Amino acid sequence: MSKISQLITAADGSPIDGQACSVKSEPQLSPPAVKRNMIVLILLSATYNTGWTDLQLAMQPFLVFLGASNTMIGIITGAPFMALIGVIISPWITRYFRTKKKYLFFVNVPYLGMALLIGVAAILAQSMEISNSYLLMCVFFLMLAHCFFSGFVSLPCQEYMAACIPMSHRGRLTGYSLSIGGVASIGAAALGGWILAHVSKPAAFGYVIVLGWIIMQGGYFAALFAKELPTPVEKSPPPWSAKMLKIAWQDKSYMRFILMFFVYTTLVTQTFIFVNIYGFSGLKMAAATAAIMAIINQVARIALSIPLGQISDKFGPKRVLPYSFILAAIALFIPILMPNQYGIYISIAISAVFGALICSAQTALLLGIPSPENRAGYYSLQLLAQNASLALGPIMMGFLCDYLSYSIVFIVTGIIAVVMIPLCFYMLRTLPDEANSYS
Repeated sequence: MSKISQLITAADGSPIDGQACSVKSEPQLSPPAVKRNMIVLILLSATYNTGWTDLQLAMQPFLVFLGASNTMIGIITGAPFMALIGVIISPWITRYFRTKKKYLFFVNVPYLGMALLIGVAAILAQSMEISNSYLLMCVFFLMLAHCFFSGFVSLPCQEYMAACIPMSHRGRLTGYSLSIGGVASIGAAALGGWILAHVSKPAAFGYVIVLGWIIMQGGYFAALFAKELPTPVEKSPPPWSAKMLKIAWQDKSYMRFILMFFVYTTLVTQTFIFVNIYGFSGLKMAAATAAIMAIINQVARIALSIPLGQISDKFGPKRVLPYSFILAAIALFIPILMPNQYGIYISIAISAVFGALICSAQTALLLGIPSPENRAGYYSLQLLAQNASLALGPIMMGFLCDYLSYSIVFIVTGIIAVVMIPLCFYMLRTLPDEANSYS
């Protein structure tokens, strides 16, 4: 899921391939329009982050409550492989929309609606005498449907954000959104924690999931109020044509970045899911402590997301992104050195800072590298890599946690995070340094 700006420049249609793009005179948003967009996108992203916090706060202990193994948790968390269908189809759909906001609003309804059905099933399970094993299967298939529809949301969402926010402010957009969303998430997490502690289960999990759905669904309404620059779809190459693939493939800087994105998303970032699971399953922490975990996560984001976003804008995302893996390594080693609830809490705080920093840097790069007419093609390739990594990573890590141990998985992944630092510097070296070299 998981943002705001002030001037807008656009690049021509030529591939970057390690060189700065030639900047032409493209339609620009006025400063008042950019300010308005900043507010709208912060609201959209902040409400999504808030609702997503409640959804995750409930889902992880819910799966443990239902008796899911780490492998099953990995498969459910890795359900984004279902999104690949929508990712492949989406370029044909979005080319019929010069502006994406209305399509984005309507396509999210079935996407989030599957989460609502999971919540309703949990609430009704006890009165309808649904067994835990049957409920787990219901959750599994609804998560598959949820991820299937997400494939139709991702591309218009990225095109929409790129058309509303200039490169020079995308880092701080992420920072502001995470910080403001973090403040709201603390309240949502506190309420969710109270529900988990005082309402009978599994209904308690359902009420928290429904609360998350309400917040996220309401947030998408804000997207309709942004001033969006139309995409020059008439210049776009046909979806999945040889021309579309050739333009992206010839942009070697972009392809190297996507390769790195796939590697670190698969091998590093998805491991943090199992830090929380280790707390619930390995250390037998109570389900209600999910609220404490969520609050710690959000407090860390609130404290540092804005300055981290500003750092990303000031020094450039390609310089900042590699250093973020120092934090990832520390966060993964902490539960090994402190195998108790305090180690889990510290790891969550550090991983939240890692997430904020890498999100600021990678969002700026992902949105800024393609020229406007090539966004659909570039983003489609990136989303294929993203959903493949979001599917493969949790499944692989869940399997390894079951058949090795949490400790071994955390140590090996921490070492991989350290290796990512010089590797990222090398692979990203040909990307432009200046913000005005991006669209």
